[in-house]
Amino acid sequence: MIIVQPDGLVVDTDVTPTKGLDAQPTYTVTITSTDGTTWDLNAGPVTLQPGVKLFDIPAVTHWLKSSPGIAGARWTGVQIEEQSFTLPVCTRGVDWQSWRDVDKAFFAGLAPTGQVTVAVTSPDAQTKSIGCHLVTVGDGNDDLDPLLAAYRDYQLGLVAPNPFWQGDVVTETVTFADTLPLFLGPPFKINSSQQTVNTTIANPGDVPAWPRFTIGGAATSWTVGVGDSVVSSSVPPVVGGHFYIDSAPGVRTIVDDAGGRRYADMDQIAFAPIPPGTEVPIVATMSGYGADSFILVELTPQYWRPL
Repeated sequence: MIIVQPDGLVVDTDVTPTKGLDAQPTYTVTITSTDGTTWDLNAGPVTLQPGVKLFDIPAVTHWLKSSPGIAGARWTGVQIEEQSFTLPVCTRGVDWQSWRDVDKAFFAGLAPTGQVTVAVTSPDAQTKSIGCHLVTVGDGNDDLDPLLAAYRDYQLGLVAPNPFWQGDVVTETVTFADTLPLFLGPPFKINSSQQTVNTTIANPGDVPAWPRFTIGGAATSWTVGVGDSVVSSSVPPVVGGHFYIDSAPGVRTIVDDAGGRRYADMDQIAFAPIPPGTEVPIVATMSGYGADSFILVELTPQYWRPL
């Protein structure tokens, strides 16, 4: 993470390279605004300033229960609060007009009613991102007309309703063998009408992750899930269509391509998360499958911090 002063000087880079390295490794911080524009806060023309608050964990409220005559308290759980960030930035131009163009374009994509994405990328190309809403641009005073200075400082305050940072999506695709001819002989064999594919999926994150499933292709029935917590149905997707299952708390949707709810078509519905730092078996079974049949399993690992 490079910090740049309003006068364009880079802060804290007087570090002697070691082991033949010519450049000091830094985190790259970007904001993707509501209009889809990505601003690299290392490269400018909007740059980070000293005072960044970005790498902490979200606030945690511990639930404790005490009893008369018993010292201390019993821990019963936690509430993870929303995540708050402070990003001091400077919008900069080479003259008054270019500064105004940059400043207006930057804030055009920071409407408080929309969601922006803050991303942190490490030197080894590991990226974690989080969805945020603008709360404040700061309450500082202007000692100089920004048109004369061709820059202006802000203290961006952001809040993330989902307090965890999101890593790269982990995916596993399950495909099913083509239906065999009734008679192969000799020796004569009859193809099984049901196939279960053994596969696993890993959650490299810090907290449990809830999987998403996509079911497509020919099928007379199917089952997907984690362990004993499965979703099953004897209703196939329409030809060329799909079922989409999102098991995350607060979502819990089963829809088709048109967004129509398909809960009523399910024979069994139960959800379970993938514990952090583990790799677990995935249930993936189909009957009456064809060459185009598949089950896609996805999860988005979540982290306490972007480091």
